[in-house]
Amino acid sequence: MPAARSMHRTIRISPSLMCGNLLCLEQDIRVLLESGVDLFHLDIMDGHFVKNFGMCYDLIRQIRGMTSVPLDLHLAMNEPEAHVKLCRNAGADYITFHPETTRDYRGLAKNIHAEGMRVCVAISPQLSLTGIEGLLDHADMMNVLTVNPGFAGQRLIPSTLETLAKVANEISRTNRSIPLSVDGNVSYENIPRMIELGANVLVLGTSSLFRSDCPLRQSLLELKQFLRATAEMREVNS
Repeated sequence: MPAARSMHRTIRISPSLMCGNLLCLEQDIRVLLESGVDLFHLDIMDGHFVKNFGMCYDLIRQIRGMTSVPLDLHLAMNEPEAHVKLCRNAGADYITFHPETTRDYRGLAKNIHAEGMRVCVAISPQLSLTGIEGLLDHADMMNVLTVNPGFAGQRLIPSTLETLAKVANEISRTNRSIPLSVDGNVSYENIPRMIELGANVLVLGTSSLFRSDCPLRQSLLELKQFLRATAEMREVNS
């Protein structure tokens, strides 16, 4: 596995709203906004690519009306090209898609950009990294999934950490300044290693942010304190 990276860099926080209490979603969003987050991650699923359904466009449009924080719409679905205008109309800033779900990822990326949004390419655990440089040519952000897409609360798949490192190395090798997001079991146990390997955007769900044993405001405060302490420790040991 490649050499570890310095943790002295900005780490952005992206709460996965599907993992929140959907009955109290407005309240949770307001708490997150008051406490400070960098993006919101919203999963949209079709029941085919993954056997689940996520958030709907009407709800996302209402979330857009609450905040100017960038919205990252993760299309875990087949034929994502049919949803580009729906995402734009809902207020998306990023569209995250899986390249294996479309016949022409280049055309899809071009269409997303033409509609005024940014492209994030999702790397599922089973996806080959052959041709990764071609994906980077069209990406404004990369998202490495460390669990299988579709459901919260899964265990990290160990081999995905190697994938994370490979994507980070390719971004560095090609001198691109593309944010690298990590999504899946982003827990206190796994966060230091994920950052060390190159992640600088953390998609946060039930493993660290939306916890049943802690109020959301306190959970986010503790998480930010943990990130600061982890970065300081890394600097001391470097």
